[in-house]
Amino acid sequence: MTPRSEGEILRCANVRSFAFNELKTATRNFRPDSVLGEGGFGSVFKGWVDENTFLPSRPGTGMVIAVKKLNQDGFQGHREWLVWIFFLSA
Repeated sequence: MTPRSEGEILRCANVRSFAFNELKTATRNFRPDSVLGEGGFGSVFKGWVDENTFLPSRPGTGMVIAVKKLNQDGFQGHREWLVWIFFLSA
């Protein structure tokens, strides 16, 4: 089954929703030296969150995360993004 909306994805057990400011803090404001890679959707940044609370933590502490920041000028569509998130959460 392919999800049709963000709401369906967020109801999956393995998905955690973050506020943009939390992701901004976790990636140190999306610093260029934190870029892990780039793709059709945008850049992927390295960040850190606390292993228990999932709140942003200091670099080098807690759990390492990868945060993909959407490229507004990208060629990938919203539907493809939903399928990718669904795939990662399975």
